[in-house]
Amino acid sequence: MRTLDLKVGNEQFFRIGVGVQAFADAPEVVGAETLPSNELLLTPKAPGRALVYLMGPGSFDAVRVRVREAGGRPPEAPSSERREQAVRKACQNVEIEKAGEGKTLSANVPTSACRKALLELFDSDDFQADRVSLIFSEEVIREQYGEIHAAVKEAGLDGDCQLAYLGPTLSIKGTMTTARKLELLKIVYRATPGRILLDDRTETAEAPKPDAGHSELEAK
Repeated sequence: MRTLDLKVGNEQFFRIGVGVQAFADAPEVVGAETLPSNELLLTPKAPGRALVYLMGPGSFDAVRVRVREAGGRPPEAPSSERREQAVRKACQNVEIEKAGEGKTLSANVPTSACRKALLELFDSDDFQADRVSLIFSEEVIREQYGEIHAAVKEAGLDGDCQLAYLGPTLSIKGTMTTARKLELLKIVYRATPGRILLDDRTETAEAPKPDAGHSELEAK
């Protein structure tokens, strides 16, 4: 995950891939809009922290956006010191080093306790996905898959897609609307520390139109 620091009212443009769509989990903090020029427009609205999800054909990523007032400081992220200690205790062969403004991390992930400690640690702003190297045990991969599957079923998405793990890679097949696929990928993102190896073979379905006699607001 990358981290961007923006100021309220200072719009920023970024190049993105063809067909990539953007969604902010806190639109009151930052607006995210994809443009026909294959650019991402971020509009900082209020001080705070937000995740901007980037979803494209066969790809999924997230960017942490920190918004501050002009002249102010970026909002503070959760402290990573205590969480680093938890990772060192629960994981194996842990190496954490300072690298510029962030940190690098490598570790073996042998247990559920280690995976959960890493998920908490990565809620800070110190770690980017390209600087994290993790080796998962088969036990943890099975547990992670079970957690994802249970959350997908609880969200009512299991009728739209079929999930399977092929080694460390999560395979997704089915036909889904953009909104429901985003919901699915958020579940996967929240359950997976480090990079997500994704084999996305889903097809896009058209969203159902509002029933006659109902306003668009009511339909949502």
